[in-house]
This record gives sequence, structure tokens and C-alpha cells, in this order.
Amino acid sequence: QPSRQQCDINSLLNECLQGINNVRIPENINVLRKYEKGNLLANGDRELLRQVFPNLINNAIQAMPDGGILSLVTEKSSVSARQENGSTKRQFISVTVTDNGIGMSSDNLAKIFNPFFTTKDKGTGLGLAISHNIIKAHQGTIDAISEKGKGTSLTVKIPCWDEGFDEK
Repeated sequence: QPSRQQCDINSLLNECLQGINNVRIPENINVLRKYEKGNLLANGDRELLRQVFPNLINNAIQAMPDGGILSLVTEKSSVSARQENGSTKRQFISVTVTDNGIGMSSDNLAKIFNPFFTTKDKGTGLGLAISHNIIKAHQGTIDAISEKGKGTSLTVKIPCWDEGFDEK
């Protein structure tokens, strides 16, 4: 169960790009950062999220063996949520990690969150399965789109910190 604390997502992504959790950006990969301005505070367990985002970034890097563009986009979005006293808007932070690498077939894409599924020679098939479970435990979602030969994009949505909501 994740701890409920404020976690600055833009700061966490910058730490990933500076090398936490064995992230190494090769010279032949350009990183594009498009972060929403201001503090993007998620209701998240920083240590657990420090497993998710390095995994997504490393997967993107590995999908571009000949180099390419790694794009990181953060933004706030709203989703309607039902509560006992009526409906309310719940704020989410979305983080999209995109590469222009080898991409995946639709068959493989359907299996990427399954434990032990991998297309890598030395992969365990646990990285995305664990990441998926961590994000679900944060009451968030993780979605992937990919096109063979064009690249892959994974979008994580996790709840924003909300004093009123999070105090309950």
C-alpha cells in the first residue's frame, strides 16, 4: 500500500534523467521535456514512483538502440469522480513517456503488463507488471500505445494532492 504524501512529479522525472535508479541517457538519444509549469504535486509514494518512472524511461531507451528522441510530457487533467454528496472533479497528473524506437505489434502490446512477458533477451518481464501494480495501488492508470517501427508511448495518470480529498 503506497504511503500518502506529496510528490513533485517534475522534480522526480528530473532526478530520473540525472541518473537515479540506473537511468543512463546515451549520447545518441535526445531528451525533450515538456513539463506543465508550477508544482505538479501527486498523492504518491515517492519511493514506489521512483521504481515506475526509471523503468519506463529505461524501456524507452532500450527501444531506441540506434538513438532517437525520448519525450517526457507532464500535465494536469480532471476526471469526474462520484462521491456520496454528489459528483466532483478529481485532479490527475499525467506523465507521458514516448520514444520513436522499434515499437511493438498489437499482440505484444496487449501483453506488456502481464508478469514474465518480455521481448528482451535478458528481460524478466516484471518491470511493467510491477509498475502497473504500483500505479493501480495509487488509484491511477497506465496505458500504452505503440506502432511497430514508429515507437511507443506510455501514459501514467495518478491523483493530484488534494487537501480536502486526501484528509478523509
